[in-house]
Amino acid sequence: MDVIEVLRERVGTFRRLAVEHGIPVVIGAPEPLPRNPALPVGLYDVFDLVGSVDTGDLRFAPPAEVRTVEAWRDRVVDEECPLGDPPAIGEGYVVTGDTEDDVIAIGDLSLDVADGSVYYIDGDSYRFYCIDGSGLDEIEVDEFAPDLPTFFTRYVFGPEYPRLAATVCNLRAYQTRKHRYVAPWMRLLVAAGLIEPPSRERPRPGPFGDGDPDDLFRTRSKPRRGAATSG
Repeated sequence: MDVIEVLRERVGTFRRLAVEHGIPVVIGAPEPLPRNPALPVGLYDVFDLVGSVDTGDLRFAPPAEVRTVEAWRDRVVDEECPLGDPPAIGEGYVVTGDTEDDVIAIGDLSLDVADGSVYYIDGDSYRFYCIDGSGLDEIEVDEFAPDLPTFFTRYVFGPEYPRLAATVCNLRAYQTRKHRYVAPWMRLLVAAGLIEPPSRERPRPGPFGDGDPDDLFRTRSKPRRGAATSG
C-alpha cells in the first residue's frame, strides 16, 4: 500500500474513532484545490483527503495563497525572508482564554515549493538568519519529511506525532493524567493502535529517537532564497 492509501485509511479510521471515543479534535472534510503546476503535487494528494486538522495543539489547512491559481500568482512575497517566503501548511498554538483572540500561534510548519519537503525553523533561528546570519548562503532547518503525504502519514496521522508536538510546541506530549494522555490527539493515536497507552509506553532514548534508519526527522541545510539584509 502506498503512502496515499495508508493516509486515506488512517484519516477514515481517525474520523470514526474520534466520534466513538468522544475525542475533541477536528478532522475536516476534503478540500480539493485547483491544480497549480508551480506547487508540489503532494499538496493536492493530502488536501483531497482531509481539508483541515486540529489536534488541540497543532492545526493544519491549505494556506490562503494556494486556494486559487490567481491567489498564488498575486501573493505578496516578503523579499527579506531568507527561505523565500514559503507557504505555511500548519502551526502550533496555545489557548489562553475563551475567545478567538485568546489563541496564540507559536510556530509555522512550512512547505518548500521547490522540493516539496516539510520543515520547521524556530523563531530565534529565523531572526538570526535575517539579521546576524544574513551573509550565509545556507540555512539550517528541522526537516520532517521529503513530501507532504509522508509528513501527514508519519507525523500527523502517525506514531511520530509526539516528536512533532515537542519540536514545534515544546510540549511534553507524553504527559498523563488519570492513566491516560492529556493531549487529545495522543489519545486518538492510542485508540488507532499507533502508539502504546501510558501504562506500557517506553519512549525512545534521547529527545529525538535512537537513530532508526526509517526515522525521517533531520537537520538540513537549505539554500538562502530571499534577499535578507542585515539591519
